[in-house]
Amino acid sequence: MTQPKQPGELRYPSIFSPLRIGNITVRNRLMQTAHAKGFASADGLTNDRDIHYQAERAKGGIGLIVTGARHVHPQSTGPNRSLARGNREEMIERDAEMVNAVHAFGGRIVAQLIHFGPQGRSGALDDYRLLMGPSTMKSPAYNEWAREMTKAEMDEVSEHFALAARNAQAAGFDGVELHYSHGYLHQQFLSFVYNKRTDEYGGSLDNIVRFPIETMQRVREAVGPDFVVGIRVSLDECTVEGMHADTAILMTRKMVETGLIDYVSATAGTYAAHADQIPPGDYPENWLVEGGGGGSAPRLRAALREVSDIPVFIVGHIVDPEKAESLVASGATDMVAMTRTQIADPEFCNKLLQGREDEISHCIRCNQACIARLMAGNAISCVVNPAAGREQRFGLHTLQAAERPADLLVVGGGPAGMKAALTLRQRGHRVTLVERGERLGGQTLLAAQLPRRHKFGFIARDLESQLRKAGVDIRLNTALDAEAIVAWGADGVILATG
Repeated sequence: MTQPKQPGELRYPSIFSPLRIGNITVRNRLMQTAHAKGFASADGLTNDRDIHYQAERAKGGIGLIVTGARHVHPQSTGPNRSLARGNREEMIERDAEMVNAVHAFGGRIVAQLIHFGPQGRSGALDDYRLLMGPSTMKSPAYNEWAREMTKAEMDEVSEHFALAARNAQAAGFDGVELHYSHGYLHQQFLSFVYNKRTDEYGGSLDNIVRFPIETMQRVREAVGPDFVVGIRVSLDECTVEGMHADTAILMTRKMVETGLIDYVSATAGTYAAHADQIPPGDYPENWLVEGGGGGSAPRLRAALREVSDIPVFIVGHIVDPEKAESLVASGATDMVAMTRTQIADPEFCNKLLQGREDEISHCIRCNQACIARLMAGNAISCVVNPAAGREQRFGLHTLQAAERPADLLVVGGGPAGMKAALTLRQRGHRVTLVERGERLGGQTLLAAQLPRRHKFGFIARDLESQLRKAGVDIRLNTALDAEAIVAWGADGVILATG
């Protein structure tokens, strides 16, 4: 018997259609791209924190997850010790736990492999590391000099990519993604800005793709023909004299035509154009497919399908599900990445599917807890979802129902009071929220009035919608002093007045 379609399948039929990638099928067209989380300790091994983080998104209905980038070579260093190391054999057992946790909830997961090249810090690990690149040049990230790689070193790096890919395959991952974007080692070979070589690895499109293709060949030889292998490519460097879409499409097509890969994940920007990698709230929505950012973005949407007939994924501050639906329905892309969206709300996909859009907590694009914390050497979190990175303790379905529901009073309708009232109500208490002003939201209402900070308005709007749906008794224009609070007669009081 055919099951009736859910509301999201009727409203967004393209988003909620399956996608075949190589030999796997992904349940929908929504994904979370690789993003550093800073969970790994100094040993570089997958830990429980990462496992629960990924499982939470699979539980929330996501189709495809790409892990944070994994170093493949001892000389690959990031800004600190917080990234995983895919070349370590000990990773297999720990990664298998993460893969099994994601698969248990119906999601698919791919391991991203990386060599940072010049974009690391030579002293980030237990001892100094050599920084290698296509040419002798300073890193725009940390202002350190990198030495031009030899052919023997390039071969060694490709072999380490193959080793990390074999480890990922042994752990049960659905595939691997080779990170050829954002100014890391292979992207610098693909960039005329950074690649100044005069040998067979520089000077022309055929030459600059040679090393990336050699790495693809080693990886494919290691994992065989039936394991998914994808690449992530910056189709617009968004920098002066950088490669834009027209040329980048030709470059990418040369790699695709080898037949070695199963998908292309399209992105933009490098370390010299960091905002184009992770657009803050003042970037126009959909800028990479509609224009308004750097480079030649308006050309990119029209050119995406020119890359190949294999699946293509796209990013670019896409936050509206209707826009995501139109992109997939029109054939512009096969999958839409909504990464910070699902940091802010790991249940985003299920809420969309089940017609619970009024319960979604939207990302405000502030880049404070997900990016700024990481750059300070800390693990990520989220301003609107403090459970991010702490799913084992505070994640979905961890709230315990109250043994004895009580009548509780929350005084103050800013975000702290709103979140407290909502959480108490979700535990089964009878909750009244009192605010002396005419609107809920507190100081976030002021923040949202600042230039280019309008997305801060999501905080109050989302919480109020969730409060009303949960059945919290909201009293506006109501000021209570100490005597009035005592006279209220509540079983308990939370003061959230700032």
